[in-house]
Amino acid sequence: MTGEPTLIGPFKGGLNNAAGVGEFIDDTELFSLINLEVDNDGSLANRPAIKRINVSGGVGDQYILGIFRDVSGKNFILNINNVQANGQGDMAMYDPVNGGKISTSVTINSLAAVQWRDRMWVISRTAGNGGYWAYDGTSWSWTTVAAIPVGETVTIYRDRLIIGAGVGSTSNTSRIWISNDKDGASWNWTANPWVDVDSGNGEKLTALIGMANDILIFKEHSTYRFGWSSDPAQAELSKISATIGCPNASCAATYDNNNVYLMHGDTVYELFNYSFTEISQKISMKQILDPTLRNSELFGLTTFRDRLFVRYYSFIYVYNIKTQAWCQWVTNRKFSKLVVLPSANVGLDIAYAHPADTGGQVSIYYFQDDRITGVGDTGSNGEQFNCSIITKTYDFETPYKYKKQFYWTAIFATNGNTTFTTTIPNAKEQMTWDYAKAHYNWQDGPAIPLLWGDAGDITIEEVVQPTLGKFFRKIVKLEQSCRFRQVFYSVSTAAIKNVTADASVRIYQLTTFLQPKETIVKKVS
Repeated sequence: MTGEPTLIGPFKGGLNNAAGVGEFIDDTELFSLINLEVDNDGSLANRPAIKRINVSGGVGDQYILGIFRDVSGKNFILNINNVQANGQGDMAMYDPVNGGKISTSVTINSLAAVQWRDRMWVISRTAGNGGYWAYDGTSWSWTTVAAIPVGETVTIYRDRLIIGAGVGSTSNTSRIWISNDKDGASWNWTANPWVDVDSGNGEKLTALIGMANDILIFKEHSTYRFGWSSDPAQAELSKISATIGCPNASCAATYDNNNVYLMHGDTVYELFNYSFTEISQKISMKQILDPTLRNSELFGLTTFRDRLFVRYYSFIYVYNIKTQAWCQWVTNRKFSKLVVLPSANVGLDIAYAHPADTGGQVSIYYFQDDRITGVGDTGSNGEQFNCSIITKTYDFETPYKYKKQFYWTAIFATNGNTTFTTTIPNAKEQMTWDYAKAHYNWQDGPAIPLLWGDAGDITIEEVVQPTLGKFFRKIVKLEQSCRFRQVFYSVSTAAIKNVTADASVRIYQLTTFLQPKETIVKKVS
């Protein structure tokens, strides 16, 4: 007998690891989805490779303030290197193509910059040190503008600079400043060219986002809508939420100038039509520390094309805005925030990031929406990583019966060795007194690999080599015959260099061949 075929998946629901061990998630969801994404056709495809630019002239930890795009087609990264504990460092423009510093360094403490009116405006956190970079087509020059207010967040609205205090502010912590019309060097359009947003409620103003008709203002635990039609003196302020805000300017981002995403506490929200919807119910937002991360990089939220990137302590989760499916990226090239260089050529947008970990990182990371270039390469031009899935724990709608698996099959494409595993949880025979007496002494107690009463898992593993060409959609039959009540499956493969398809790894379909057996008879099974 060969059993009846039972489809496992397809996995269009993406990652769901928010609770338990994967028992009560949907059949289309995965308990672990690492370095694979739900593609538009429902298959699982590898993520892009994260590549590296070595910053010549860089001497320490890096921090990217923003991107400058010149009308001539040249693009530049505004970066701070040798970032100190107080946030101060040496600011300079860099050429991402050639990887070199191309301007004289300026010492500054800043977290915010924006391109506006052919200049790169930089907001300092210390009074009198803000200013702008100007490019004449050949060289850069820096001009200090002492009148620019201090702050940690900036946006453009109705052709004016708008600066917000920021979560690190110690005075005027609820304030936004509004520049003169079309002039970021002047801030004197009224006697008080600023607004205090719900001052005195115990929250600091953390982030600003300029929309088409409004500015969204975020405080630590509240959100506001602010704007005017022609005269900022007639601006109107209204509260959108008294309970949802965001912790800093790196935790709020827009998508298509329509949807806004933000992190508040251990939750990610989508703000659409001034209404909040929680979208992080399916991911585990646990505060598991990564000791290598800088304190300022423990969380962040950024959009790049159709992806929403969420850094939450040790985890990077990625949400596909189109398929509405989560996955997890695991990489040694750790980042928390992205800045995006758009391109007129579809698919060639570039996301840049500074390293989120400590240790004098003199590199900048970058990647595109491309699942081939650099995948499996060594050095700065690519990245080596593994892709893996773990399914939910299946009882195939008969938890009260044992099942017989004759074999299972996988349809996939990869160049790497692939490990397929069937795991039967809590199925090993429990340790008895006689076994313990024969194998251990009393003083061995802490070293015994099983806890008393712990049955342990049974695993059946098989490694399949990449036959049938460099990259080929193939089906493999896995002779993993077993009897079980519950079972889950794992697939793991290295992402290897590939030039014959649009991805280096794809998983299409898993199928098991089963036959129901007897009903359970033990008191506990």
